[in-house]
Amino acid sequence: MKKIIRLTESDLARIVKRVIREGIQEEDPLEGHISVYHEYKNGKISKDLFYRFIGVLDRRDKERLLDYIKSEKENQEESLNESFYEDQKLQMFIDMLDLMIDNYDDIDCDNPSEKYERMYCENMSDWSINDLKRKRDSFSEKLQGSSFMELYRNSPFR
Repeated sequence: MKKIIRLTESDLARIVKRVIREGIQEEDPLEGHISVYHEYKNGKISKDLFYRFIGVLDRRDKERLLDYIKSEKENQEESLNESFYEDQKLQMFIDMLDLMIDNYDDIDCDNPSEKYERMYCENMSDWSINDLKRKRDSFSEKLQGSSFMELYRNSPFR
């Protein structure tokens, strides 16, 4: 037997808001799929098990998970490019410091002709040769510990 219930406009608005609020609070199934992907990526589950997991997903969830994986890979590539760029800037600065150290006695701040001389005269004229060496060594250590250099050292294409 069906019942007819009368609702005021405010009762209906309250019910709709509650349904919407509870719908928002539900967990997105993609979050669970992403956590499984990260477990696979970190070696906690096998490739076979991960592929079987993907096999039971419906088409929409597969597409969403694959879009996430694709965007994550693109973000990693962007991060690697940024890291490479930062490493190149650091290496260029180390090279400039090397030139300053090698030519320390010949630097003429009254008439700087080379880029390293201008850089020294404008920014580091109060530094001793030992200060320059310490700074170069510090930057060299930083460069050796960079993520791009670590990836390069472990690359099979070297």
